[in-house]
Amino acid sequence: MMPDGFRAFLSQRIRWSRNSWRCYLRAIFRGWLFRQPLITRLSVLQMLLSPLSLTIGFTFAAFAAARHDYAALAIWVLWINCGRGIRAFDHLRRNPRNLLMLPAMSLLILFVMTAIKYFAFFTMNRQAWITRSEDRSVVMGQAVETLDRPVGFGAIT
Repeated sequence: MMPDGFRAFLSQRIRWSRNSWRCYLRAIFRGWLFRQPLITRLSVLQMLLSPLSLTIGFTFAAFAAARHDYAALAIWVLWINCGRGIRAFDHLRRNPRNLLMLPAMSLLILFVMTAIKYFAFFTMNRQAWITRSEDRSVVMGQAVETLDRPVGFGAIT
C-alpha cells in the first residue's frame, strides 16, 4: 500500500527500514546469512552499505561542485539518473513523460531515503506502530475508501 501523504510515506519507510536493519543484522550475527547463496549475501551487503555509498557519492559531488569541477559533477548526476532510470525502466517505458521527473526523483531518493536509512539504523530498537493510532481503523494516509471493505476495531470478519 502506498500512503497518500508524505508524513505517512515517511513513517512507513522508517518502519520498513528499521525492520530491514534488524532482520539483516540478526541474519549476520546468527550465521544464517553465511549459509545462503552468494547472491543473497551480496544483496544483503548492498542493502547494508547503500546509505554509506550514497553518502560517499553525495560527498564526492559536493567536493566537485566546490572545486568547480563541473565535468565530475555532471558524471555523478548522469550516474545517479541512469541508475534510477534503469531501476524504473518498465515504468518509464509505459509512462515516458515521467522521464522529466527522473532527476527530481533521483535527488529525492538520494537525500530522503538515505536520511531515513540512517535514522532507522540509529533508532532501530525503537518499537512503535508509527502509522496507526487507536482512533483510526486504517493506516495514516490510507483512505477507508481504498479498502475492499472498511475495517473497524470491533468488526467481525
